[in-house]
Amino acid sequence: MLCFPSVICTCPLMIELDTGFIIRKLEWLSCDGTTAKPDDFIGCQCFRIIDELDSPCPECPVIQSWDDLKPVERFINDDTGKIWSVVSFPLRQNGETTGAILFTRDVTLEKRTELFEKDTEIYKKLFNFPDVGKVVIDPVNRRIIAFNDESARITGFPREHILQVDLGQVINDYLPEDFEELANEIYTKGSASREITIIAGEKKGQKVLAQMYLTEHDSNPLIFCILTDITETKRISDALIESETHYRSLVENSPDIIIEIDVSGNIIYSNRTLPGVIPVSGNVTNFLDYFPKDKHGLVRRALQKSLVRKKNTHFEIEIESGDESRWWSIRVLPLIENNLVRSFILVATDITFNKIAEDTLKKSEEKYRFLTEHMQDAVFMMDMNWNHLYISPAIQKIRGFTPDEIMVLPIEDSLPTRSLENAMKLRDYELHRLASDPDSVPKVYCFEQEENCKDGSTVWTEVRAWLVLDENRNPSYIMGITRDISERREAQEKLRQSEENYRLILDNLPMPVYIHSDNIIQFVNKQVLERMSLTSDEEMTGRNIYEFVHPDYHEIIKNNLLNMEDWPQNRIGNYNYQVIRSDGSIMDITTMTIRTFFEGKKANVSIVIDAKVLD
Repeated sequence: MLCFPSVICTCPLMIELDTGFIIRKLEWLSCDGTTAKPDDFIGCQCFRIIDELDSPCPECPVIQSWDDLKPVERFINDDTGKIWSVVSFPLRQNGETTGAILFTRDVTLEKRTELFEKDTEIYKKLFNFPDVGKVVIDPVNRRIIAFNDESARITGFPREHILQVDLGQVINDYLPEDFEELANEIYTKGSASREITIIAGEKKGQKVLAQMYLTEHDSNPLIFCILTDITETKRISDALIESETHYRSLVENSPDIIIEIDVSGNIIYSNRTLPGVIPVSGNVTNFLDYFPKDKHGLVRRALQKSLVRKKNTHFEIEIESGDESRWWSIRVLPLIENNLVRSFILVATDITFNKIAEDTLKKSEEKYRFLTEHMQDAVFMMDMNWNHLYISPAIQKIRGFTPDEIMVLPIEDSLPTRSLENAMKLRDYELHRLASDPDSVPKVYCFEQEENCKDGSTVWTEVRAWLVLDENRNPSYIMGITRDISERREAQEKLRQSEENYRLILDNLPMPVYIHSDNIIQFVNKQVLERMSLTSDEEMTGRNIYEFVHPDYHEIIKNNLLNMEDWPQNRIGNYNYQVIRSDGSIMDITTMTIRTFFEGKKANVSIVIDAKVLD
């Protein structure tokens, strides 16, 4: 006997029955996933192979379609967890029922997504909030039942595939092995967070912060997950540790607090103190002095773990100062020298907002406003004529104006002329785009602009804004988030000036100097061009180094570059090989190569200390 769940439900099909439920005809609508032949089922009664019964079940869609004289749909679950739609169409001739036609199709994605779409207004609003990745997991059936577009952008995971396959397959294909350990922590604590690295797909190597919260829907457990792309933050943190001199200006202006301590906890360096935190002792010399004694054990365990394993670790801690309580996520990065931990770099990120969000998700719609009011970024709503409908209190920290003052401030006094002109052009462009394509949805636009402050100065901000449509798809109002980026722009400018000075020095050195990273030439100075009989750096930069190395030395260069991959910064090595000049002549050169950083990534700086054109 053939079982319907294991054979028929492998792909969509059409079945023709007579009035005795005998299968007269069967056709696969898609042959994916099955090797069975239609002839295997001809002459069988459908209920014997579909439900393995001796007679039709009471909910039989065929009988119901004959009684109602109209199509009837029934849903069944197969033994792989999929949900199938079975639709019966009655066949009639000369007023008499002559049989039925059954159509089946896979509706797993539709039915599982339907669960989340029927959720409360608070979940709907949170799930539609832009620029944040959100995932809903059904831990009982081990399925992802909701996966928004931002989650797909952050992770690179194909959305349709993710919603159809088992959770275990998702973890096996894309995530580190220890990801599933989060489940135990979530069930124990009600929430958990983890920094993960995507191991496959188009976003392989992407760093993502996953914050998970246990909740319920219709008495069924669900896991609500917020995804944040932290790739850039991690890259900046690593660069700060690798090259303190080169990136010191960036460290000083980092939104995170960066502290270096020795293995005893004594503070060696700090870009600033923890905001609002009063040290336990008057003169702070030890990192533990920032915390009450009941928190010392937590801090010591994290440092000891990093010391023993010589690997990065992480802990979260709540610090109370007066009436204020703030949560900090602290990453511990050991600095290793001669296989010994010399000191630790501690990168403290204020995650108070995330903790507030955790509480807000569990509370009513009214509590959601509390979350907005306590964001460090300013949330605003404006009508289509640029009149403010709402502005969060964070605007006062950014621009000096109170929310009440902003509400009555004319737009001409709020923005400099250039910023206002750009904002109007962007609004008009979006209105035209939506009017030209009635099926399109509003886009989120991210741009930088200057805004006027109360003291007469201006501040640079990053704005994410989008149009909100009413039920008739007419533009209703503009919603957005404003972030102060003045410190970031200052740090970027300092870094740009530093790199320009670096290039100027190298370009005017009396000896040939070239820089290459990942086998690609990034920079050559004038002396290199002269030795190679070239006139422009464009003839070398962006090209593979092997294009200029004599073929006899390709294998030698390859081995040298592989060895340098494990070199620490500033290590020096001398190498001799031959290059081919633009006129075809061969030049024997000796280089002194230094392992360093260039434009934010590892690179090799080679200085030619001897060069001779061979006869």
